[in-house]
Amino acid sequence: MKRQTRGDSKYLWKDGVNYNFDEKATTDVINVGEWDKLCASDIGKVGGPQNMSLGKGCDLFGHAAHEIGHALGLHHTQIRYDRDDYITINWENIELANINYSESNTTNSTMTTKKDNYMGTLGSPMISFIDLSMINEHYDCKRRCVKAGTKCKNGGFPHPRNCSICICPGGYGGRLCDERPDDLGDVLNATDNWKHLYMTHYNLHNDTDYLKRTYWIKPSSEKVKIEVMMTLINRDLDVEGCVLADVEIKTNEDQTVTGHRVRREADV
Repeated sequence: MKRQTRGDSKYLWKDGVNYNFDEKATTDVINVGEWDKLCASDIGKVGGPQNMSLGKGCDLFGHAAHEIGHALGLHHTQIRYDRDDYITINWENIELANINYSESNTTNSTMTTKKDNYMGTLGSPMISFIDLSMINEHYDCKRRCVKAGTKCKNGGFPHPRNCSICICPGGYGGRLCDERPDDLGDVLNATDNWKHLYMTHYNLHNDTDYLKRTYWIKPSSEKVKIEVMMTLINRDLDVEGCVLADVEIKTNEDQTVTGHRVRREADV
């Protein structure tokens, strides 16, 4: 677990102040092992030693981050009181003792999103901005920056370890989340005719983090509807949950919400 907290940035829970992962802890510790071949954790801090099971097939960064999320206090989103506003539970596809409930297979999925475009987003192992925001809220980390007066834009919040800068939702960067992230993307101007955008996206430095390219598409006026068509995506990257790669398109007014993710050719 200690290695996980320093690894792949899309799986980190490090951005808080009232919780720490301390490898020298002696009382409130998480014992990571393999029990009954399960991926399992207690919900929240129980006090004293507690176990986290990362069984066969559960030893990747994303799986560890999922179980650490439980240890920090998160339940599965699909048990929220308002879940029926966003998803439909397909009870006929639920098998006793089968826990594979969150993948985006549309043929026999146990959950179907109310908005069709969000089916491809199901099952993603990455920590979302809202996950991180909720944990910081739960542990009162955000209170540390109340007096700082930092005005974060687009739903961001002041970094609890440096209140002069903001933690930003996906697609935004800069000190106040009002700039495009400093990555390999660009600002594009929408036109009346289709424009082609080719991206060769590979890991130049062989690190473990997602390489991101953020594109802002500017309409010619506020009343314009922007169309995006995915014409070709490498089939080798078509993996449930968009673990290897995806194109995420954010169309919600609330920019803290994860956009719908596309991993195969489709009209958006």
